[in-house]
Amino acid sequence: MPSHELHARWAKMVCGASFDWIDKLVDSGPMPKKRTKSVEEIVERYERGLMCGAVANIDIERGVHDSSRLDCSEFMELAEEVYSKAGEAGLCNLILHHYLDKIPKILRGLSWKIVRREMNRADLVELIRASLEMEASVLFLIRYWDKIAGSLSPDIEVDKIIRDMAKRIPGRLTRNTIRRKGNVVIRIMMSCHDLDSNLIDVLRRTEEKVRKSIETYLRDIVCDIISESPGLMQWGAVAMAKVSKILECKAP
Repeated sequence: MPSHELHARWAKMVCGASFDWIDKLVDSGPMPKKRTKSVEEIVERYERGLMCGAVANIDIERGVHDSSRLDCSEFMELAEEVYSKAGEAGLCNLILHHYLDKIPKILRGLSWKIVRREMNRADLVELIRASLEMEASVLFLIRYWDKIAGSLSPDIEVDKIIRDMAKRIPGRLTRNTIRRKGNVVIRIMMSCHDLDSNLIDVLRRTEEKVRKSIETYLRDIVCDIISESPGLMQWGAVAMAKVSKILECKAP
């Protein structure tokens, strides 16, 4: 995962301010009003995350690394705490943290495509951008909540949104991938009872601002992440070397 120093650099650029306590809060999960999860429950959840291919760090007292990205109730608990203490700049940090942490996972997932296909810089940047936009998470639901929640068939609506996005991706997505993403979104939606709160408009506005800023600086962000993440090079050295070459990343 990107370091807190990287998070701070880009938070200052995108949000105008960085809050180290927000990065720590996201990485360990929300501070509950009273701890309701037993150690056994937290460990079980952590192990489920590993089985699903998630990179997670456990904190016995508080939760699982970045778990609020896939859990609406946790995300809203975090958002309310952050907003009360740091306003929209804090929400910007919260959302940016989740997006930055997702980029290394996207790069790993795209490694085979990157190695096998000829791509120019525009194609590669668009592939990463679209993959981030289609990430199945609470942030996806925030962006499309009105469409999905207001639909008589939310699962069909989610698939339609993802299919329309996929048309812009070089190489497109398989039908199974679209279905899997849709299923994850629907499962997350089932925990979204609090997404109708007064905070939703602020969250939607902030999410759009963060995503557009990431798109503007995407090349530099990806190069920054690769330069400080030896784990990425070890996992897919050929693919990451090709990404660095296509994007013309400078050596650290």
